[in-house]
Amino acid sequence: IIASGATGWAPNKQTYYTADSMLGNWTRGVEKDDVNENTWYNNMPEGADGLLSVGDTRGTTFGSQSASVLAVDQEKGHFIYLGDRWDSGKADSTYVWLPLTIGENGTIEMHNPAQEGEPDGWDLSYWGNHGSAKGKLVNWTVETGDDLPKTVNTGGTVTLPDTVNVKEGDDTIATKVTWNVEGGTAVSKSTKAAGNTYAFNVPGTYTITGTLAESSNFNPGRTFRRTIDVSCSNPISGSWKEAHWKGGSACQVSASGGAYDFTITDNANRGVWTDRNEGSAVYQPDALDVNETLETTVKPLDLGGNGDPRAGLVVRNGLTGANGGKGYATLLASPSGVYMQYDSNADGYIDKETSHVGTGFGDQVQLKLERTSTDTLKGYWRASANDEWQDVATVTLTGADVTGLDAGAFATSNSNAGAFTVAFNGTAFGSQTAAVESIAAKGPEATIAKRQTLAHKDVTVTATLTNGKTRVLEPDEYTLEGFDTTKLGEQTVTVRLVTDSSVTATLTVTVESNLARLFCSSAAASKYEPASSWASASTADLTCDNNLSTNWSNWGTGDTSPWLSYTFDKAYQLGKLSVAVDKAKGEAAPKSFTVSYLAEDNATWTDATLPAVTVNGAAGAVTEADVSALPATKGIRLNFTYADGNDYAKIAEVRIAEGEATPKPQPSSNANLADLTVDGKTVDGFSADITEYAGALAGDAASYPTVEATAADAKATVQVEQASTENSGVATVTVTAEDGTAETYTVTFGELPQLAELAVEATKDSYQVGDKFNAADVKVSAIYKVGDTETLRKLIDPTDGDLKFTGFDSATAGTKTITVSYRGVNATFEVTVTATEVTPGPGEQKPGDTNNPGNTAKPGNTATNKPAANGAAPLSNTGVAVAAIAVVVVVLTAAAGALLVIRKRRA
Repeated sequence: IIASGATGWAPNKQTYYTADSMLGNWTRGVEKDDVNENTWYNNMPEGADGLLSVGDTRGTTFGSQSASVLAVDQEKGHFIYLGDRWDSGKADSTYVWLPLTIGENGTIEMHNPAQEGEPDGWDLSYWGNHGSAKGKLVNWTVETGDDLPKTVNTGGTVTLPDTVNVKEGDDTIATKVTWNVEGGTAVSKSTKAAGNTYAFNVPGTYTITGTLAESSNFNPGRTFRRTIDVSCSNPISGSWKEAHWKGGSACQVSASGGAYDFTITDNANRGVWTDRNEGSAVYQPDALDVNETLETTVKPLDLGGNGDPRAGLVVRNGLTGANGGKGYATLLASPSGVYMQYDSNADGYIDKETSHVGTGFGDQVQLKLERTSTDTLKGYWRASANDEWQDVATVTLTGADVTGLDAGAFATSNSNAGAFTVAFNGTAFGSQTAAVESIAAKGPEATIAKRQTLAHKDVTVTATLTNGKTRVLEPDEYTLEGFDTTKLGEQTVTVRLVTDSSVTATLTVTVESNLARLFCSSAAASKYEPASSWASASTADLTCDNNLSTNWSNWGTGDTSPWLSYTFDKAYQLGKLSVAVDKAKGEAAPKSFTVSYLAEDNATWTDATLPAVTVNGAAGAVTEADVSALPATKGIRLNFTYADGNDYAKIAEVRIAEGEATPKPQPSSNANLADLTVDGKTVDGFSADITEYAGALAGDAASYPTVEATAADAKATVQVEQASTENSGVATVTVTAEDGTAETYTVTFGELPQLAELAVEATKDSYQVGDKFNAADVKVSAIYKVGDTETLRKLIDPTDGDLKFTGFDSATAGTKTITVSYRGVNATFEVTVTATEVTPGPGEQKPGDTNNPGNTAKPGNTATNKPAANGAAPLSNTGVAVAAIAVVVVVLTAAAGALLVIRKRRA
């Protein structure tokens, strides 16, 4: 919906509202709750969301009021605005037809083609040349991000990109862009600056307009706008002052060793001459003594449309006010040259001018003033530091102070066309560039709130130079050491010179606990007295500015429930709070107050149920209240009751001190071990600060030892990863402290030994046919290794069940190979089996009885073989089955019988 302000016959600014549907929630423009959502339509600034016209400098919707809107191609976003142009002397109106486009993020923009280079009218091709959609319109937004800062310091530069990322629907497309920069001056590439670099020298808020090239979805010509705020981040301070006799601003850019760079912007004015003093100055009071010099380099930044702007140096008895000062002279550079002007009759106005020399300030020019006597001033100029100084003129001062004159840099737009901005670089008094001999420091006039930093702006450091002169040092020329913002009470801070650390001074700083001051930006009030022609607004933050001479007041607001509140970044335990009333006379001191605090939801104010506190209404009196019984809270509100007969209140200062809350225990960071054991025994050389250990393994270890650990802190956790083949035999102990701090201990065992081979030593290597094998006759040693290194050689007990012998056969004579097996490892050795010789005679041996030769059993008796020596079981003839053994026994028995028969026959 496009809406007019309906101001009768007068054209006015017009706005528009958008919604998802006719019954939806309507928003001015497209951004919900932006700063101009509820601004009176006629006060909406250029570029504001919801302002219909683009470039409408008169704020009249190009001299019309809305009549209707025509849809030309709704899908592509082509619309025409019809506006009434009423002539109050006629009975009808004429119409103006202007194109509407859909801009960034869906904004509606009305353009005047006559301002865009089409003075003879426009047609339907307009949209194709001004960024219309090629097909169906999609929402688009430019992502400028850090490429385009929102703020820049006076004198700073901004380099704009050649391409920007444009989000078109779901796609992001890199698109070329050209720029139109308001308030910026293009920096020449000869200065080694990148292209599209602009300097911003004049404070203010400016609009930067980008025009997009063609993309896959849009024709060329889409425009988008961004604003940039140019302001001074380092205002004039210290020994320098500023004066603006008809408006203007100044900024300190840098300082080094007594030389300063400034910028001065002087508002449009008529300059300085016989009946007027209009200009701007940055100066030092009482600084130009006899034989003192002052020099600077003048570099014009923005002439502001002035034909004869002037900039240079100025001296006068006093420069604070515009008029009335004597001892008045200037040394100025202008487009027409360099010259001096002065007051010849001591009436406080310039009335004389010397001859012009040089060619004017051009890109820049250097100027110097020298006070050669009480009443004599000499001016010099040169093009650069490489040139010799040249005389400009010598003038006589009238009514000049015998002591130092106010002196400094000066600029005047003079032609009354616009603001004139100048850079004054290397501005310095000759005596102030001498070396520093000693320093003296003056501390903050007020206390510092706990947790608040001690800033350089709170301290003044004055240097005494080797020539006896003094100057105030800049913050980057000294350091502040020894300040502890958490320590309450007085403390001594050391000030140290950067260029010579042996040069120091001290100052005393007092730290107080005051949450109101620490979070003063959150101060709020039920109502406050607005600004007037005689006073600034009496806002809530005046109660926490550490200045008893300023007050919050709700005078004239009709406030029936007055209160002040302060909110914090987190919940604090509180101690005492105090309320100070008007310092001058105790005006409008409230009768009493009660206290509320923010509940745990941080949104609900809860009555503290403390008795109402009666306020001491004497001038500057302070009333205290103990709020230590309250729970920790993120906010305090004071609810006031007016004094009898009063309908407003005044409060000068509120202090809210932290209480002595029991500090919350901090989680322990102890991640040390108290003990580290291997198989229950503390490792050799254990110490909590040693984290790596070497573990020992038995030469035939089949598994890793068990590692256990005990944390030094009971709240720490211990996790042990035992050594294994998978982790190369490294046991890892991880100790995690209560606060998450972790420490790792390791015990490295390395690889487990492996049974690599067997060593065999046979003590009996000869057997007879029929003998049994005895394992006790063989010494077998197991050899363990890690890699190629032997770790252990151990004799195996013959009774070990894992020890096996195979391959022995005493049934026949010959060389026999016996295989020894032990836990998967084999070895072999050889023995010899020989045939048994039969010798007849008494005690004849039985055939086959190899265990007891010569022993003949009596009839009816059975021969019994004794067990093998050392308890070893005899080895059966390997390779012969049980059945086969039985057959052999039968055969042998039959043979014996045969022998007996034969012998009987022979007898």
